[in-house]
Amino acid sequence: MKLVSMRVDGMTCSECASEVRSALERQSGVHGVQVSLSEGEARMSTDDVVDPSNLLALVREAGFESSIMDVRNIEWV
Repeated sequence: MKLVSMRVDGMTCSECASEVRSALERQSGVHGVQVSLSEGEARMSTDDVVDPSNLLALVREAGFESSIMDVRNIEWV
């Protein structure tokens, strides 16, 4: 699994944050999406097969600009 953090620009209201969250949740293999309007960020865990560039495309299709801030491997103990 991976932990992905991304910057999301253009969110101006809670409805915008909901749209971003919904767009990311539609991607198979994405779990636990959290979107912060105040920080302009989205965080989620993903299966290893999920390509972060696909996540950027989903956010752009929802009408927002985005960039990957961090991708970390999560190791379960």
